[in-house]
Amino acid sequence: MEVRELLEADVELVCRHREEMFRDAGRSEEVLQAMTQHFRDWLRPHLRDRTYFGFVACENGQPIAGIGLMLIDWPPHPSHPTSDKRGYVLNVYVEPEHRRRGLARELMRLADL
Repeated sequence: MEVRELLEADVELVCRHREEMFRDAGRSEEVLQAMTQHFRDWLRPHLRDRTYFGFVACENGQPIAGIGLMLIDWPPHPSHPTSDKRGYVLNVYVEPEHRRRGLARELMRLADL
């Protein structure tokens, strides 16, 4: 397995993973279609300016899992008294045939670095 950073060219992959993630959670097709259309428009500039970033796990060159990350404004806190940013994890998805192999755990580990 190889892991690479998300690219601008991964728009459709991220959209598909996000849609499948919410489909697995029981969301309706009508809601998913509307969400994906608007998410795609939101995602393009955020991938471009790297305010949305993340990783893709690949096997034999094919994406099998992904994770999205953002840095968001956050007030300083006793745990991080000089930082005004926090990491936000979203869109963690593993293709069904590759689940139960620790891929999501590995992506979360990378996100924590």
